[in-house]
Amino acid sequence: RGADGARPAPRFQALRYEPAAGWTTWKVLDRDGANRQVEPYLSSLGGGESGTGIVASPEFAVEADSISMTLCGHDAMGGGGKKNFVALVDAASKETLRTTYAPLSDAMKDASWDVRDLRGRRVRFEAHDGDSGTAFAWMGVGRIDAGPALRVDFRQGLPAGWTSTTPKIAVRTEPVG
Repeated sequence: RGADGARPAPRFQALRYEPAAGWTTWKVLDRDGANRQVEPYLSSLGGGESGTGIVASPEFAVEADSISMTLCGHDAMGGGGKKNFVALVDAASKETLRTTYAPLSDAMKDASWDVRDLRGRRVRFEAHDGDSGTAFAWMGVGRIDAGPALRVDFRQGLPAGWTSTTPKIAVRTEPVG
């Protein structure tokens, strides 16, 4: 007890979590958002529902008339969050050329972009998860077919040259007890 007879305030300690080197939100998984067994696909569920980050293909030249893909995932409950999407991005200027939002489905859905106007342009395919929510907050990609320049089936794992960025975890302090 203190000199005034008051009981001292309890002291608490908290652990500070730092992800291991090389940790990323994006992983090739074989379970969907409902924890059902599925064909392996690239998913932002690798860091849990609240994980966020971007994964990007190596640079490639658009050689086809269209780019097709299979997508799954959610963009906030009911959609419209505009945080979880795939994009085709100009490799030099970083300008977003095409965007498709998560299809609001645990099952894969087909999507495609008409890219005839982009022939010869150097681009990257990117998948974004910007929603740190605890539900309806993830993105998945099953396959990508951009013609000979980029054909990816994630059942074979993450191809060489893909990069992933995960934001730093925000440190938060709050009183407890």
